[in-house]
Amino acid sequence: EEPNETEQLLLVSLPNEPLHIDQIMTLMGWTAPRTLETLLSLELKGRVRQLPGKFFVAAAMGPERIHG
Repeated sequence: EEPNETEQLLLVSLPNEPLHIDQIMTLMGWTAPRTLETLLSLELKGRVRQLPGKFFVAAAMGPERIHG
């Protein structure tokens, strides 16, 4: 499933290193609920991965994609 506009905005804003949920909220200027909802949706779509400690990173796309 393709990301919606909000999800796409977050995806293009994520740097290439893991960011903590608080850093993502600051980067995007979003509330905690909006950030969490968007990250969860992207995680379910396989577009981001959650790492230990509430860090998030964009998932690799293509054949090298990590499943977990």
